[in-house]
Amino acid sequence: PATSISVVDLQSRQFVTEIDIPGCFNIYPVGNRAINAICGHGGFMTIVLDDSGRQKSITRSETLFDAMADPVTVSGVRVADTWYYVSKGGNFYGFEYAATGTSKVAQWPLFSDEELEDNWRISGFQHLAIHRDTGRVFVLVHQGDPETFEDPGTHVWVYDLATGEKLVERELEHMALSIEVSQDDQAQMYAVAVDFHISAIAQIYVYLTQGEKTLEAIADFVLDVYDAEDGSLQRTISE
Repeated sequence: PATSISVVDLQSRQFVTEIDIPGCFNIYPVGNRAINAICGHGGFMTIVLDDSGRQKSITRSETLFDAMADPVTVSGVRVADTWYYVSKGGNFYGFEYAATGTSKVAQWPLFSDEELEDNWRISGFQHLAIHRDTGRVFVLVHQGDPETFEDPGTHVWVYDLATGEKLVERELEHMALSIEVSQDDQAQMYAVAVDFHISAIAQIYVYLTQGEKTLEAIADFVLDVYDAEDGSLQRTISE
């Protein structure tokens, strides 16, 4: 199917225009009047708008990642005009927008060779968060086969944005699907989590004896609030 962007004027609540972005998907704001879209060639399409919201220019970047062997996921995080992503294979990428186009400014592995052999990989839907002032990167992870990259995460690993060094590993109170970090001085990490109300061993037993549907039936979605500095659970907000 064809892909396109619809532009709407929020003040007048009027449709402005439609812009075709063939071979690309998902849009990310950059600059004052520009949008990036991830494309199948392993790069980005940049659409610059004029003051009326209509297309001013469209350019494609060079190939910046291997879209077949190691595609980035769509759960990017913005810091100024740089967007950061993680790939399904466990690499961290940074892509910076400038007037001259989009370029790759960061790439480093999330997992060592030993960790990959132990099947550590990314988890959930929003698996990446960054605290901008401290340059801490939070990644939701778990152990599982390659096809489980969207399964709930059991741990959050924290990295240094500038160096890629892993700073700490933290086990979560409940398995989580998405994480976010507040941007204040006493930052909190939020996790959309699944509470089964039974122990991990009991969860495995129910899964093996009664199946996934029974396990889902006893699960509640909750919001866990952690101290982003020391990883301690502050409270759980029920469904």
